[in-house]
Amino acid sequence: MRVGAPVNLNPVRSVLCTLATSAFVPAQHESPGGIPTGAPQSGDLRPHGLPARAGTTDGTAWTVSDFGLHALWQNDSWLTDSDRFFTNGAELGFTIAADLDTLSWLPLRGNPTLAAHQFAIGQDMFTPVDFEAAIPDPMDRPYAGWLHLSYRHQALTLVDDGRDFADRWELELGVVGPSSLADDTQRQVHEMVDAPQPRGWSSQLHDEPGIVLGYTRDYRSWFEPAVLGPLQADLLGECGVRIGNVDTSIRLGSTLRFGLELPRHLGTAARTVTAPPHRLYLHGGVLGRCVLRDIFLDGNSWRNSADVDRNLFVADFVVGLTWELPNNLRIRLTETFRTPEFDSPSSQGDPSNFTSVSCEWFF
Repeated sequence: MRVGAPVNLNPVRSVLCTLATSAFVPAQHESPGGIPTGAPQSGDLRPHGLPARAGTTDGTAWTVSDFGLHALWQNDSWLTDSDRFFTNGAELGFTIAADLDTLSWLPLRGNPTLAAHQFAIGQDMFTPVDFEAAIPDPMDRPYAGWLHLSYRHQALTLVDDGRDFADRWELELGVVGPSSLADDTQRQVHEMVDAPQPRGWSSQLHDEPGIVLGYTRDYRSWFEPAVLGPLQADLLGECGVRIGNVDTSIRLGSTLRFGLELPRHLGTAARTVTAPPHRLYLHGGVLGRCVLRDIFLDGNSWRNSADVDRNLFVADFVVGLTWELPNNLRIRLTETFRTPEFDSPSSQGDPSNFTSVSCEWFF
């Protein structure tokens, strides 16, 4: 291929969409009244003439992107030059549109306006404070890695009064331990950037298959279209639960957004039918978690391993900036400040922080 030549993503997009939707999209059947189950029913927000993957509210036509790509990188060394606790995370994935009758059996799904499927692969790594010690401090956080595949079903409900909400159901399958390849990843990255090599990965958690089921609802509880000239503000709420041998927790949070042209997609693949405007906004919030199980602190489920005394309640304070372009490219930068997850022997103190950079591009 000639260097610099444009890459045609259409064949790749078509193959991925076909493979992924074949497992989720049911065949069309007629109801007793002779109406296909995928057709708009009475009370459906989709106007006549719009496809099944489109909706309208407050006079604006919405659709869900046929295909999208996303990437996420999280690291704790950007602001503090540290390398401890949750030290790195990465995820790559893609999103495809879903018909509204897909997975309609899911609990709490209701009657959404738009829906999508998201698939991803990710890796997270956790280290103690002194990662250069060959024998880690038994009172410090254990070495651990988590390599996982994720499936998320997104369902966005747009409401004429602006109190929109998005539901997400998630399934994560993966492995904790040496098979996560977190130790190899950290060593190679440290070698590339000429950083000190970690020496205690031989004491990491043992191999264990992991599964997590999750549900989250994000909702818009308040919106002010003109706070200061063209600047807008709104308040988002979040509640959710995760159950599994890797993570079992309950979460509740809230986020305040302030800026230009605040979006209503709530982080889903939804977009307006016409090209959206430039959107630029600040956001800050807090997310509280009641943690009932965290394998990265509690240790392996069925084998003896390193562990620490986990704190039951943890809070994340998050600030960030998001820029959304008319070509449906979304770029987000956030900083998370986390309260202590356990009583650490660190002289740096127990709280931690990490930076997240994400990019989504919908076609």
